This record gives sequence, structure tokens and C-alpha cells, in this order.
Amino acid sequence: MKKLREAPASYHKPLLLTLVNSVNTSDADLKLFFAQLELVGRGKVRQRVWAQAKSELWDELGNGLEKLSRRYARFRTTIVSIA
Repeated sequence: MKKLREAPASYHKPLLLTLVNSVNTSDADLKLFFAQLELVGRGKVRQRVWAQAKSELWDELGNGLEKLSRRYARFRTTIVSIA
């Protein structure tokens, strides 16, 4: 997180939209989602799992974001450097 604060040009006013099936139950999807998000934020995700998630993300995005604009190239550099 500190790295992002040092580079103000990378801040883009993100918006998170999360669609879930359950909210007000003991095992609510939304609670589970934020529990996992907290683990990622605290760096408590196994390296193998993190690497696989990044790989799947770039596969889904088509590995061609750099071609769209330099802004996406900076985004990818930031994401890769976080790990």
C-alpha cells in the first residue's frame, strides 16, 4: 500500500462492485469475500496461490492490455510489483 501512496499518478479512484448470493446469513458470500480480501491485503496468501491468481487474471484479460494504452501498461507494472 505504501508503494501506491508514493506514486500518486497510479491512483485512479477505484470503484468496487461485488455481486453475491447471500448477505444476511452466518456464511454470507459478502462476508466470505471481504474475509478473503483482508487476507490478500495483509499479505497472508500463499505465494503459489497468488501467482496462479495473477496468471489467470492476465489470461482472462487477454494478455494484451499494453497494446491498448500506456495507462494499462502502468497498471500491469503496478500489479506485478505488488507481488
